[in-house]
Amino acid sequence: MTQSNDANPRGKYGNPSEILNDNSLDHDTKLELLQSWQSDVDHMLESESEGMGAEDPMSAERESSLAEEAQQVSKALETLLDKAEH
Repeated sequence: MTQSNDANPRGKYGNPSEILNDNSLDHDTKLELLQSWQSDVDHMLESESEGMGAEDPMSAERESSLAEEAQQVSKALETLLDKAEH
């Protein structure tokens, strides 16, 4: 397995599908990066929902953006795991 030197995949990749398309990474590294990304987004969503009121439009917009990002990461993880099964 190739160890990732990038502790924050969100800083290197524009979206989760870029990890899937990075041919320099092996399956395990892609999985590690996507799981790290998912954990980061989940943590931010939790913090966002706890720290801001629903009446704050910037908070609602940020939370919506993070939720969309979480969906993209979940889809990328599904794709990666489906490829591993075949």
